[in-house]
Amino acid sequence: MQLVESETVEFKCTFTPKLLKAVVAFANSNGGTLYIGIDDFGSIVGVDDIDATMLQCSNAITDGVYPDVSEITTVSALDIDGAALVKIEVEAGPHKPYCLCSKGFVPAGVYRRLGPANVPIEMAQIRSMIKRTDGDYFETARSHEQSLTFFEAERVFRRAEITFDQTSQKNLGLIDELGFYTNLALLVSDQNPFAVRAGLFNDDAYTEFIDRQDGEGSIFRQIEDIERFLNISNATRMYFVPGRLDRIDKDDYPREAVREGILNLFIHRDYESSVASLIKMSRTALEFTNAGGPQHISVEEALAGGSDARNPKLQLLFLRLGMVEAFGTGLKGIRALYEAEGLEPEVCAYPAMFRLSLPNVNAVRNSYLTPRGNSGPNLRGDYSDYEQLEREGALPPDVSQAFASVRAQREGHVSMNGDCGHEVRAKLVEELGFDVACKASAMLQDVSDERRGGYARALIRFALERPRGFTRQDASDALGTGRDVTLRVINGLLEEGALVKEGRARATRYRAVGQV
Repeated sequence: MQLVESETVEFKCTFTPKLLKAVVAFANSNGGTLYIGIDDFGSIVGVDDIDATMLQCSNAITDGVYPDVSEITTVSALDIDGAALVKIEVEAGPHKPYCLCSKGFVPAGVYRRLGPANVPIEMAQIRSMIKRTDGDYFETARSHEQSLTFFEAERVFRRAEITFDQTSQKNLGLIDELGFYTNLALLVSDQNPFAVRAGLFNDDAYTEFIDRQDGEGSIFRQIEDIERFLNISNATRMYFVPGRLDRIDKDDYPREAVREGILNLFIHRDYESSVASLIKMSRTALEFTNAGGPQHISVEEALAGGSDARNPKLQLLFLRLGMVEAFGTGLKGIRALYEAEGLEPEVCAYPAMFRLSLPNVNAVRNSYLTPRGNSGPNLRGDYSDYEQLEREGALPPDVSQAFASVRAQREGHVSMNGDCGHEVRAKLVEELGFDVACKASAMLQDVSDERRGGYARALIRFALERPRGFTRQDASDALGTGRDVTLRVINGLLEEGALVKEGRARATRYRAVGQV
């Protein structure tokens, strides 16, 4: 008797682990029957030990096919013309795709029947099968990789004081009802294949490359690495407005906005797309670009606080870990941060891509600033430099407002006041110039008795009357205090930036900031 293989029939002469390919292929197709004891030519040869062969087949199928096919597979004995055969019947599976445990959900492990052959299924089709079985969301679908580790995730959960056992993983959606790891688990695992690329450029044309950071591995590790890189690249500009004792520090990009931009990139990314997620920091903007973005709502609704996350379970996971505060606050919060700067973040949504662009609050107005430095007027207190920057509209709103007050004083619209007497004020203007006199007034007003005590105010007055500086003994005599008290007052004013120290040991002298 001679038989023929077909789309639903396959033969094996003896037991071999390779028969699992046929089992997987039948389960992924329309079912079929595998006979052991028939050679490649269709001739019946039988098996020597029917019980042992049946046991081998049952164990191999149980241990080697994923998900479990025991409910759709029957292993039985068959006698044809006195020859003992093993018959393995496989029904079409309800939880496709099925794969070889040794390979996983990749083409080398997932097969279907094409005529009498078992052929690998391409990756795109595997994903499509998973999606049809598990639903529309990428994150809830079964991961094609099931050999996952979670060292980074365990660290993050431990830091948040949240358990990361199997029950917790099921509740969070990392494990589905059949016990498989989902794509959400893949994203937080150390094997996460979805990377992010970040680059720093010195110009807006992206021709002057400075540095880069690749985010790889667990999504938690990527977020930390990318945020660290952007924070290091995010320059802090220090504005020493003339006539003011304090300084105004301004990051190129509000750090809260940077973090929200990073989280938005991961939460709303379309992980089924092959388009890579990119972050580019140029001279005047920080751009987050990825496939995906908010779905089912408009950009205007998203900016107003609307939320319809592409990956809601990932967003919920971030919320549980305290990484985000509430749904819908991301883009709305970014917009609020920039309103104070008189700027607007740019959001562009395309059919298959989303871009968020944050303006550089310093460089977008000041054409002299780059990530590497400043080629224009000094920000450290020269009145003429600030006059030029103000004239060119290059100062942020709060810095411009601070300088406007100083300029009003210079132009005589606001008189110098405070505890400084008329004779002292006149002497300061005559000997030190108006700029330093303005600083003297600011010092006397800013240093309150409540904050530093009467000794500090008296010492500032004393310092401003001595352009050439003074010694510690001079200060002790003026204040009528001992060495230790005098040094505490001097050191406090040094820390505040009201005094500068010159020389060493016995030659040490102190003078008020701005004196020559």
